[in-house]
Amino acid sequence: MKEVSWHSIEIEELMQRLGSSEEGLSEEEAQKRLEQFGPNELKKEKGVSPWSIFFDQFKDFLILLLLAATLVSLLIGEVFDAAAIAAIVVMSAFLGFLQEYRAERALEALKKMAAPEALVLRGGRERRIPARELVPGDIILLHPGDKVPADARLIEQFNLRVDEAPLTGESVAVAKEVAPLPPETALADRKNMLYAGTIVTYGRGKAAVVATGMETEFGRIAQMIQMVEEEETPLEKRMAEIGKWLGIGSLAVVAVVSLLGVLRGHALLEMFLWGVSLAVAAVPEALPAVVTGALAIGVQRMARRNSIVRRLPAVETLGCTTFICSDKTGTLTKNEMTVRRIWLDGETIEVTGVGYEPKGEFIITRGERREERGERRGTASLNSPPHEGLTLLLRTALLCNDAHLERVTGSLAGGSDSTSPTKASERAGQKSETWTLIGDPTEGALVVAAAKAGLDKRELDALYPRIAEVPFTSERKRMSTIHATPDGAKLVCAKGAPELLLARCDRIWRDGRIVELDAAARGEILRANEGMAADALRVLGVAYKELPPDARDFGEEAVENSLIFLGMMAMIDPPRDEVRDALRLCEEAGVEVAMVTGDHKLTAVAIAEELGMLGREERGERREEREKLVLTGVELDKLSDEEFEGIVEEVGVYARVSPEHKMRIVEALKRRGHIVAMTGDGVNDAPALKRAD
Repeated sequence: MKEVSWHSIEIEELMQRLGSSEEGLSEEEAQKRLEQFGPNELKKEKGVSPWSIFFDQFKDFLILLLLAATLVSLLIGEVFDAAAIAAIVVMSAFLGFLQEYRAERALEALKKMAAPEALVLRGGRERRIPARELVPGDIILLHPGDKVPADARLIEQFNLRVDEAPLTGESVAVAKEVAPLPPETALADRKNMLYAGTIVTYGRGKAAVVATGMETEFGRIAQMIQMVEEEETPLEKRMAEIGKWLGIGSLAVVAVVSLLGVLRGHALLEMFLWGVSLAVAAVPEALPAVVTGALAIGVQRMARRNSIVRRLPAVETLGCTTFICSDKTGTLTKNEMTVRRIWLDGETIEVTGVGYEPKGEFIITRGERREERGERRGTASLNSPPHEGLTLLLRTALLCNDAHLERVTGSLAGGSDSTSPTKASERAGQKSETWTLIGDPTEGALVVAAAKAGLDKRELDALYPRIAEVPFTSERKRMSTIHATPDGAKLVCAKGAPELLLARCDRIWRDGRIVELDAAARGEILRANEGMAADALRVLGVAYKELPPDARDFGEEAVENSLIFLGMMAMIDPPRDEVRDALRLCEEAGVEVAMVTGDHKLTAVAIAEELGMLGREERGERREEREKLVLTGVELDKLSDEEFEGIVEEVGVYARVSPEHKMRIVEALKRRGHIVAMTGDGVNDAPALKRAD
């Protein structure tokens, strides 16, 4: 399709340009377009054959020199020397082949990013077809859990939220909209677009396909990867240099010895054989075997830590690394939204624990209300005995919720894995528990927080069955559910943006009682909300009220008024527990680390500050803390290559960056003489991963 800013045009123009309608294409038209545009799949790079991997082991100059030495040894009758050198060469090549072949097979198992099927409208009828048969102009229907099969423009949506972390690095599911956006809107902010490979977490949508296959954003990244040429590692470069000088030296020896011998009256052939013998003796035939053996040991050690090493020299490069560019979402963090702070009755409650595993504690930090009552600030644990207000807050948030946790129990066959997702046990032979979320990550964080206090969603849903709801919308920014209670009454549970929910409340839960919500209390709540938002926390307010048993009107106005404000729950995608130790080890080893993420600047800075990535003190002698810079993708675009290269070593966080920006960062660091490592788990990291050392 011709390049169009699909996010900036009206629906009518969209359909006209696509030659489609909201009832979809006819089967005949879809078939024609399939022949025109080709299947909706990424072009696969030609696979590497085992023979190709094997023969690649002989491309090194030193290996070629040893093969030449083998041939010469045979020609001069030194059969034993020839056999020994050949054995060393073959053994080194076999070790390299074995490792790279295993790595290629492991990588093939990881390359499964495409959606297998798609639900489309063809001639007004719903059909489920293989995703590879989608064409521009098709109308797709999306529901929670679906993987978006192609790039598409939304034409209808109902509370649609999409997890775009693999493409943009956004740690929170994005609420989608239909309205056109300005042409200059950045990719990560195009809320009316859907992109192949992202996942629907909530709501439903209807969209028109605008790009398939290599024309999608995933396809564009795939093209970038194919354009990046793989470079030799520092070890390969040094080995090639050694081989070159050994070759030059050997030829010089042959020339000098032959010339001197001839000048002294010896036969030319005799002196040539003498020169060749000396040259062969000068070649360190054991060097490739020693290097390969040492690297193979390193690879096996990495394998025990669950790391795939594709090429042997990469192990040595890892040891030479001087700068690490690390993605945030899913790498430094778990990509699992977690409630970190709760505001309740003037108190701030810190919540411990990371990710979806329901283990953690609630710790009170005395706040404004306690000072007003003359009580001293301090901390206290809430876990025992149960806190009445906290239980009420968590129960309300749990009932007004469509997410749930699932526990998968298995057995660990190998060693420990400190980086694997949320395991209850990490030792071999023991049972392990992995917790996965079904539903929206934000709602999932509330479910996990309630589970930490011993509240089970299934039990509560059975005790307080839901009889009606006022669903969340991006305009209302709140959701309410109505439940039958065991005593016959009806309970309203509400959650949403604190300032909007507060406008619907006239009472507040205080010290175990329900009191009037006055101006002072409103101000206190808004200040607490602003404070948590300033720390890059995503904040939700929680409220409730009871309805009479005979209530029948469950509309928005009847349900969402005269609510009782309970408190606020603040969450973020927190750092992994092991990251701080890893950063400390990097600092001790003299390796610099920078965060490179597509997420928002405020969120990135909050995580970086928590990890100490924006400033540190030198160990030993005290010195002034060195502050690191923060750059966004927009700011990076304004810098020339020379300007950026001058400050690249001083930047600690890059936020809202694209795959092209990540490539530019890696290249600037390499020009400054760094051996650069890139870490990341998203498709948007792939080009930089390939470009890095």
